[in-house]
Amino acid sequence: MTAEERPDEAKADEDWVHVGDAPPAEAARDSAPPPDEEPKVYEGRKPVPPWKYSLNLGVIGLILMAAVYVFPEVRHFETPWDPAFPTAFVLLVFPVLSVLWGLIGVIGKQFAGDRGKAFAGLVFAAVTFALAYLIVSNEPPRTDNPPTPADERLQMTPEELQEWRSEKLRQR
Repeated sequence: MTAEERPDEAKADEDWVHVGDAPPAEAARDSAPPPDEEPKVYEGRKPVPPWKYSLNLGVIGLILMAAVYVFPEVRHFETPWDPAFPTAFVLLVFPVLSVLWGLIGVIGKQFAGDRGKAFAGLVFAAVTFALAYLIVSNEPPRTDNPPTPADERLQMTPEELQEWRSEKLRQR
């Protein structure tokens, strides 16, 4: 078969005309990138800068805290130690982590170019803290706990208490 019969090989031969008479392996080895262009080398996965963590955590915390503010039915949840634990206290994890990453971004010398972005994460965290304070401080006093029998006895007069004791002893 000649080159006319195999067009793909003829095209491949024409592609190397500009290199000269050198075989393709030697031509590739001798060619260097232009001095104004850096060689493309895989550097591996770069670490995420702290301002991204700070900003993302601050925004997520603010969105969740705003949802708690808008929907009052999710302001409390039941725990084994408290029947109405404020949800805002749990959501404070987000701004606390945002402040930590923001401080790393502000203090770290290698992140000096991104200090403004780290400050933005700190601002979101501060707004989230303020909203959490607003949510918790504006809650009405809890009256959902029914009075216990001990509370009722503490309100009795001495005569009522004596009558209650005698009635309890008769029931035994």
